[in-house]
Amino acid sequence: MKPERSKNDPEPVRNVLQEWSVTSTLPPRFAENVWRRIEDAEHAEAPASNPTLWILLQRWLTATLPRPAFAVAYASVLLITGLGAGYWHARVDTATWDKALATRYVQAVDPFQNPIPN
Repeated sequence: MKPERSKNDPEPVRNVLQEWSVTSTLPPRFAENVWRRIEDAEHAEAPASNPTLWILLQRWLTATLPRPAFAVAYASVLLITGLGAGYWHARVDTATWDKALATRYVQAVDPFQNPIPN
C-alpha cells in the first residue's frame, strides 16, 4: 500500500530534505560524555537503602496517579473523607450548642435554677 501524500509536505520540501546533510562534527569526547550522563542518571535513580514512608508513598502515587481510573477513585475517596470529617465536626459542634442552649433555656424559665459555670 502506497502512503498518502500529505498537503503539508509538498514535493519541493521533500526533495530539499532528502538532499540535506549535516557537515558539522561532534564535540570532542561526545560518546564518552553521553555514556557518563547515562550512568549518572541510572545511579541517581537507584533506590535508597532505607526509604522513608513518605518517599514510598510519593513513588506509589507517582506510579499510579497517571492512570485515570485510580485518579478518579483517589479523588473520590478524598472527597468522601473530607465530607465525612466535616459532617462529624458539625455534629460535635451542634451537640455542644444544643446542650448550651438547653441549659440557658432552663435558666431563663426557672429563675431559681442554679447557673452552671461555663
